[in-house]
Amino acid sequence: MNFALLGDDAAALPLLRAIAGHPHHQLTDAAASGELTSEIVGLAPAVRVTPHGEELLGAPVDAVVVASDDPAALEAAKQLALAGVALLVIPRAEQGAAWVYELTLVRDDTQAMLFPLLPQHCHPLLESIDALLSEETFGKLLHIQMVRKTKMEDGGTSQRFIEQGTIDDALLTDVDLLRRIGGNYNRVTALHSGKTAQGVVSATVSLAGKNLPEATWSLEPAAQSEWQLTATGERGRAVLSGGSNLADWKLRIGEEQPEHHDDAADGGLLVLERFESALADTSVRPTWTDLTRAFEIVDAAHRSIKRRRTIDLYFETTSERSLFKSQMTAVGCGLLSLTLFAVLLLLLCAALLDPRLDVEIQAERAGSIITREEFSAETATLTNDGKEHLANVARQLQNETFPVLIEATKHADAKTLDEERRETVVRLLNSQGIAQAEQRTVVDMVRGKLFRPLMLVARVFVFLPLFAFLVLQFLLLIARPSSVDSKSNEQEEAA
Repeated sequence: MNFALLGDDAAALPLLRAIAGHPHHQLTDAAASGELTSEIVGLAPAVRVTPHGEELLGAPVDAVVVASDDPAALEAAKQLALAGVALLVIPRAEQGAAWVYELTLVRDDTQAMLFPLLPQHCHPLLESIDALLSEETFGKLLHIQMVRKTKMEDGGTSQRFIEQGTIDDALLTDVDLLRRIGGNYNRVTALHSGKTAQGVVSATVSLAGKNLPEATWSLEPAAQSEWQLTATGERGRAVLSGGSNLADWKLRIGEEQPEHHDDAADGGLLVLERFESALADTSVRPTWTDLTRAFEIVDAAHRSIKRRRTIDLYFETTSERSLFKSQMTAVGCGLLSLTLFAVLLLLLCAALLDPRLDVEIQAERAGSIITREEFSAETATLTNDGKEHLANVARQLQNETFPVLIEATKHADAKTLDEERRETVVRLLNSQGIAQAEQRTVVDMVRGKLFRPLMLVARVFVFLPLFAFLVLQFLLLIARPSSVDSKSNEQEEAA
């Protein structure tokens, strides 16, 4: 296979050495800069080096090693995945869960291979722990504790604090190791101690899940980088420890002498072999789902610190359909709140700005407003429509009590005409046997002619976004579910 490098993270060097020394693989292109360039040329003298990742789009490569968290490089990686090129990603917290989700959708469209570079996931000593757990040598696994110490630079007092970026990068890779042993954790509780503007003194994260052993992870500054993982069962425990290199890993089972695996010194070869296996069988771990879960737990740790409580995760395979549900849920909650406040504001404005008098409001509700258009022009004679309307009003008055409002003319000298129209209406009501027709009939200006349609339009605008949102729910039917079989999640739960 032809491999290319995208980025300048030195963590890619072990894998690049393994590719350069492999008889069936070669490093043909590299989009890198800085000191890493000379290292790459030394490994593969024929490599074509370019400073821009976009130039890899036209290169004849089968797989690209993504070793960067630069936005331009991440966008180039996404374009490469859209072209069907396999990606081997070195995880960095700065890459963000959103980018991981976007690549998942791209994979569903193009079936491009996405493989996370997690050398610790492939270490042979983990197989020894798997054997202990499957044989129940220690009985039921009760607790996992991982203590990591990160090397700090010599200097002032501020150097003794751990920055958030360091915490996230360490947690991202260590969470995969904890999940590899303990299972698919879905409850996250994080705590930062000694928090200052420069960082924190120590960070602790607790993981839990149904029928899973509780796992505790902590990070603190030290003179050198090292870590220790202790898996405690009902009848014993295993201690796995190491440093910055995979060759430093040691496994102590009970009181026995530590077990070493020098074959693990070349993490690049381990990852390359696992990648070749994943090309033939997509269920080979680590999978892209493992990396997604790690990012989600890191994000959950941030929310736990902010909210000061345990965060529950509800894992779902990323797809157009799941993202659509998540986005529509968020939009729907905001839209409901906005509609509620808009309705309250509309009611308040309607009460304050309503120009109508009580008699007009009552007549409007009863439909007993006789407008000027229902009389013949400049006369007191009702039109046919006016007579029919008044007959309907008379029938209602036999069982109800409400005023009959005659709309006054606009002319200032039309008082006589208004009075004649009133007499006409009263006479017709009396002929229908309506009691107290004289007292019930009034002449006044109709002030709410514009107010009523304006309020109607306002109501439409208030509820139109909510109605449109409900209609958009039908787009769920055309949103695609994940093309990746959900058996991988079921296997995690079973494990």
